[in-house]
Amino acid sequence: MPDNIFKSKSIDGKQKGYVEFNGFGIITNAERIVQYHRKEKIDFVNYVFDFAVLEMTTENEFFDWQWINLRRDKNLSIEESLKKAPSSWKKWINLGNKSIDILRRNVFKLNVLSTSEQKPEEGSKELKTLTEIYDFYEKDKYKFENLASKVAETIIQKSAKNYKAGWITKGSGDSGIDFIGRMDIGTGFGSAKVIVLGQAKCESLNNPTGGNHIARTVAKLKRGWLGVYVTTSYFSPNVQIEILEDKYPLLLINGKKIAEVVNEIVFDQGYENVAEYLKKVDSEYEGLIQ
Repeated sequence: MPDNIFKSKSIDGKQKGYVEFNGFGIITNAERIVQYHRKEKIDFVNYVFDFAVLEMTTENEFFDWQWINLRRDKNLSIEESLKKAPSSWKKWINLGNKSIDILRRNVFKLNVLSTSEQKPEEGSKELKTLTEIYDFYEKDKYKFENLASKVAETIIQKSAKNYKAGWITKGSGDSGIDFIGRMDIGTGFGSAKVIVLGQAKCESLNNPTGGNHIARTVAKLKRGWLGVYVTTSYFSPNVQIEILEDKYPLLLINGKKIAEVVNEIVFDQGYENVAEYLKKVDSEYEGLIQ
């Protein structure tokens, strides 16, 4: 028997009488428990249920209430009522409880970017810029670290004005950290300084970046620090989900975003073209190494 999950919702300041649909699922466990009523000062018996909320990815997160209406119709068979059922429910009917874990709704998936969303479109200005960046640094990929640092600085400063770029680490033995920055939050005695560790990868535009490189960056983070991972490629869905599930404090910057930011800098700072800007960034590289 499917169960629909609702939560209370305030409408026009009214707290009672309104609920919001939050999904459907299967009761996986039921327990009888004893609770204490503080006002009446008595014990009473109640039930607690565990639910597995099933995904609606195939339905694009749209729930068809006709399915519920079909289930109410006593003249219809189970097979007939299944016509409007979500695909995850149909799979559970066929595969049984062993399939629940793979059919659970994962809200992190809603925040995962597809490959196409992370790569510039064919023939676009962003693709031309990203290709130019990759070609510029292909023979000396260490120098991409300074561009990555500047891209990260531009993005972070839009939400944290007190971000300060620091230095570039040496090309060998950096242990997964290529550039360092800092965010200053607050002033005086109560201020906090958040260290930002960055990893830069100039790699093929058509292959996802390696999860092992990201793991190296995460391993270097201490409590309260922020990580930034900048790549000319993109992040696979599995890597994104792992970062979201483990709640890593990691800012991911893909190739498309790099191109957008570089185009923005070139325009805002009055460079004639991307090549001129890249040469300027390259000229600063040696002086920033510590």
